[in-house]
Formats: sequence, C-alpha cells, structure tokens
Amino acid sequence: MRLPKALLLHLLLPLLAAALLVAPLAANEARQIDWEDLAPEIEPYDDPFMGMSYEQIDAMRDVVAFAEAASEDPDLAEADAAGRRLLEAAGFDIDYLLKQYKVVLAKLVAEATEVNPEVVDTPVRLPGYLLPLEMSGRKAVEFLLVPYVGACIHTPPPAPNQVVYVVYPDGYEAEGLFTPVWITGPMKAEATEQVVGYSDGSSEVRISYRMDATRVEAY
Repeated sequence: MRLPKALLLHLLLPLLAAALLVAPLAANEARQIDWEDLAPEIEPYDDPFMGMSYEQIDAMRDVVAFAEAASEDPDLAEADAAGRRLLEAAGFDIDYLLKQYKVVLAKLVAEATEVNPEVVDTPVRLPGYLLPLEMSGRKAVEFLLVPYVGACIHTPPPAPNQVVYVVYPDGYEAEGLFTPVWITGPMKAEATEQVVGYSDGSSEVRISYRMDATRVEAY
C-alpha cells in the first residue's frame, strides 16, 4: 500500500530538517592540514643552476653582478670574463643563464611568500610550535606558529608562508618558547612583519598568513 503524499512528507520532514542542520556544520568543519599545504603550487620551470658546482655558482654570481653593473657602467661589460669562460667551458649558454636567473628568482620568491588559495578563508587545524608575541599574565594572546623548534631564534626564519601570526584573545598558557600546540580557525592571507623578542635580542619575521584562532590546544 502506498502512503499518501501528505503522510510521507510528514514522516520525512524531521529527517530533512536534520540534514539541513548538519550540512552547515560539515561545511564549517576544520580541515586538518600540514605545513606543506600552506605553500602554493608553482608551475614547473627549468632551473639550470640546480646541478652546478660551488665554483660554477660563484662564477654565475659574478656574471649576474657584473651584468647588472654594466647597465650603468659599460666599462664593466667584460669584467666578468673569467666567470663567463668557466661557465662556457662547461657548456652553459650565458644568455640563457641570465634569462633563467630572473625566472628562477621570481619562482623562488613566489614559493616562499605566496599563499595557497585552497586554504585561504577556510577553517583549518594545524600543528606547530607557539612563539609568544604578546602575553596576558601567563597566557599568550598573540603568537607565531612555526613548524619547528628554534625557528626565528638565532637562525634565519622560515619562509613567510611557513609562519602563521595567531591572535587568540582567550589566551593559551605557554610553557616557554616553542610550546607544541594545535591551532584551529579560518586561515587568512595577510602579509605582516612581527618582531620576536628573546633574552639577548630580537628579530623581524615576515609572515604571509594570519589566523584569529577559535581554539588552541596542546599538541
């Protein structure tokens, strides 16, 4: 026997309502990501410097430096002759190297500073190490999340897109430098510079991401 449409709709309405309530929760559920997910996908490119020896790299530095200087002082045009001869003897095309130098440099800058659009404005959950910036009592209300212990202290900082500036008004009690935590919240693309202070100095850190965290918890 087939149920009347009115009765069928009456029976199904609670299920429909439940589905509508669950859908937004699923859409807003934080996706767990890793640090490599913060880097953008860069189109493949030819890097002729990858296989060079240290001596060839030094020669290439001279070639580039003199090529840039020669644009202002033509008398320097042949000053890098020794470097050119070394590279040409190894079979390198100098004009192509100078062209690719600019391409490779631009790609490396993009790999280090640009954000991944797939994580921007998306709720995510990311593990890392808390480096306090601003404290409220014993709680960090602003901090950097970095991918490894020691980052930004006495060593070159990670690439800007491998650091997250985190604002968390509730605060998280830090155990000192580099407390391991999970952060959860919407990831934002926001280029900033923050000053990290430590016992015997400070350093400026460039950052590509910001998160106004909804949750910070022990890792």
